[in-house]
Amino acid sequence: MKGSGFLYQKVYEELKKDIESGILAPGTKISSEKQLASKYGISTITVKTALGMLTEEGLVKRVPGKGTFVADQGSNTASKEQQLSLTCERRPIIGVVLEHVSTPFGLDMMYHMDRIAMEKGYRLCIRFSYTDQERETEEIDFLLSLGVCGLIIMPSHGSHYNTKILKLVVDKFPVVLIDKSLEGIPVPSVCTNNEQCSRILVDFLVGRGYRRIGLVTSQNDGISSIKERKKGFYDGLAANSLPVFDECVVQLKVDSIQVTGKIIEEKNIKHISNYLREHPEIDSLVCLESGFLPDIYAACKNLGMKIPEDIAVCSFDEDSSASTGFYFTHVKQDELAIAEKAMELIDAMLSGKSNVEITNYKIPGIFKVGRSTGTKNQEKV
Repeated sequence: MKGSGFLYQKVYEELKKDIESGILAPGTKISSEKQLASKYGISTITVKTALGMLTEEGLVKRVPGKGTFVADQGSNTASKEQQLSLTCERRPIIGVVLEHVSTPFGLDMMYHMDRIAMEKGYRLCIRFSYTDQERETEEIDFLLSLGVCGLIIMPSHGSHYNTKILKLVVDKFPVVLIDKSLEGIPVPSVCTNNEQCSRILVDFLVGRGYRRIGLVTSQNDGISSIKERKKGFYDGLAANSLPVFDECVVQLKVDSIQVTGKIIEEKNIKHISNYLREHPEIDSLVCLESGFLPDIYAACKNLGMKIPEDIAVCSFDEDSSASTGFYFTHVKQDELAIAEKAMELIDAMLSGKSNVEITNYKIPGIFKVGRSTGTKNQEKV
């Protein structure tokens, strides 16, 4: 177990000392979570973590509706040596709630966070919201019931902020966001520098001679990453004096294997096909979500259009680790750097450091040229 820098550690250590010394005798009712939070100047959620640790060690019993009581140590069948071993081996748990992961984005980040957590003396408990805010709330509550000491959250898409996350911030519970930020909310976040990445894609296409660039995106609905990517895209068009076309707005799908995913995929292919028919002058596309790439490919195939001969396509993310190699030119989010920064921040918060800057930490992307972009002769718009 880590040292006394953790926010919940002082509560845990003092209560444990009083129980083992007999100051708090078996059957004694422990002060309420609210009273302990006031005494130590911490949130009730943090107090729950300390009481959860004491419960796991068999030192206290929590009775719903009545409170927390010192357990009868005589009824604990584990030997002192076994209890000591359990205490020494137990690592603080950091809860992680991810929207979803895939080979284009998320898997490497998740694995790297877990490796770093083990090195720093933690364990991770990872759950998924599948872009559903209600599910996200349920998973956060589940992790809090386990007594996690902090949370790393990839917020779900939604037109409104999840009030559960807002409450965690108000309660000063250690939280770090990844992939998205919550504008105006004092919580640190670690995201890709989306504006810069969009500019890279636009400038690359311009450098290859493309001048009529369309955009494939989802509804932003308050999603900070999509807003930033769009801003970078349109800034890139303006900087190069390029025309602006209607956006091709399609629907996100979490998993194309699911029935609902298949239905969404069919709708997206049809919508992209119609978009390309209505805008035959477009010579290239920037796609803001890697999940739309198969839909774009299928739509072009349906129309008899070849990539990149008839239209160039570039995007955010791709399956760079595919055995056949990646196909689409893209900007890959630096998952390892995101994982490292997120773990650095949550570790600092849990250690009680007061110099953690509450800001959106922006990580540069990694540009990769694929086979989906050729070179086009310069034309006047």
